[in-house]
Amino acid sequence: MTSIEFLKRLIADLDREDVSAIGLTGSHARGTASPYSDVDMHVFVTNLPERDEDHYTLRRVDEHLVSISVTSIKTKRAEITRPETLIWAVPGLRQMRVLLDKRGELAALKRDVDPFNWKLFQSAADAYASRELMGLAEEAHKIMGALLRNDLSAMAYGTLGLVLGIARVVSVQRGLFIESENRYFAQVLQLFESHADWTRCFCAASGLTVTIAGEPVSVSMRAFFALNLYLLTALELHAIINPEHQPVIRAAIDLIEAQQYFYRDAEIMPDAQRSLP
Repeated sequence: MTSIEFLKRLIADLDREDVSAIGLTGSHARGTASPYSDVDMHVFVTNLPERDEDHYTLRRVDEHLVSISVTSIKTKRAEITRPETLIWAVPGLRQMRVLLDKRGELAALKRDVDPFNWKLFQSAADAYASRELMGLAEEAHKIMGALLRNDLSAMAYGTLGLVLGIARVVSVQRGLFIESENRYFAQVLQLFESHADWTRCFCAASGLTVTIAGEPVSVSMRAFFALNLYLLTALELHAIINPEHQPVIRAAIDLIEAQQYFYRDAEIMPDAQRSLP
């Protein structure tokens, strides 16, 4: 844990005329820090820096790695109006320790996100998930092409993109508030704990499963499971898919189903393949 004296030194170092508030987030705010945890400092300013590199930096202070994010109350308020950003912003604000708050703006912002009415954002979340799922059809196509060419680099890259994209889609659509980056995948899996096929595909594609039937999971197998993960996610979310996005998603699913010759081992295939309604 960070000491009060250390935090006071950081505040004194970070405070300046245009700073309105400073908050501590992450594991040091939650009380779960390890010796390797960075100290997450959020500095709220009245005028955002013009240079991108001034919005985020890392410093080594004593024995700590200090992460410094520069933002504004206005920017943070905008983040809690979009489902794709609020699932990260709301938990961060809830856990934030206010270290400096010159005008009480940060405290007011924290009050606004606790409690939080997700129902107001479900429609926008569904629209976002549908649009992103359509976009991920491109990753599915890239993976299928890579499998055809036996291009391991393209398989690995496409699998990574598809896994991260699917995690983002289901998190937003289900209104999953992300407690920590370290818990992200674990929380996503909790959403689908009753869906064995989806869980199996996600774990194998993401690398959480390292062996199947005693054998290492190869790059091509991970790619295969990523394709099936896309298929199962489309099935799970079919009710919210926008009709405009349906043709692209449907075509990708048809191609995935047509290419099931890559693996037919009963121990690694999902229990059942179903078609979109």
